[in-house]
Amino acid sequence: MDLHPAARVLPFRHQGPFVTRGDGGILCFDAAAAHISHDEGLTWTAYPFVAETSRFQPSTENALLRTRAGTVIAAWINLAEKQFAPGWQWGGGPEIFAQWILPLYVSRSQDDGLTWEAPILLNRPWCGCVHSMIQTRTGRIVLVGQEIIPAWRHATVMFLSDDEGRTWQRSNVLDIGQGAHDHAGSCEGTVIERRDGSLYLLLRNETGVLYAATSHDDGTTWG
Repeated sequence: MDLHPAARVLPFRHQGPFVTRGDGGILCFDAAAAHISHDEGLTWTAYPFVAETSRFQPSTENALLRTRAGTVIAAWINLAEKQFAPGWQWGGGPEIFAQWILPLYVSRSQDDGLTWEAPILLNRPWCGCVHSMIQTRTGRIVLVGQEIIPAWRHATVMFLSDDEGRTWQRSNVLDIGQGAHDHAGSCEGTVIERRDGSLYLLLRNETGVLYAATSHDDGTTWG
């Protein structure tokens, strides 16, 4: 890999994502803690992120958002509950499908990452990726998730909150209808809000082209 001559090595190893706190500091989190810097990343202070470390092991694959009201919402996959069928068996009946678990959680902070509320479970089926979360002009939080479906491929599902991440609802499931193996289907979605208020979603897949979907009701339904 070639780096641009102007590129500089960051003075820390945290991979992000990062948000700016109300006081101008930088916040991120990982499996060990939430991390805050007040000197542009030169030094960091760690704060507990989850209280029950035996039950929760947040993934480094995550999403982070600070709402306009100042609530910080972290979305993450719980590696402590990760399980799969013996031998990585992909395919079979309901008894095999039920063994594939990799849950998606969110955590909230009302003090810019100093303390965190108890994790909120959004979904139990295998979620292989989470990295995109936005707040729309209406104030709704839109989080891009994914899960495996009984057709044995990944599908995309959006999680929506109208109360700063306290409660959540699901969108319809977006299934591209192709493939039946552990990297088939749609995954790693990224969402933006357009100027007209519609939401636009791009989805990675194995077909050689990106799939796209649009929502005209703030993320509730997609097509």
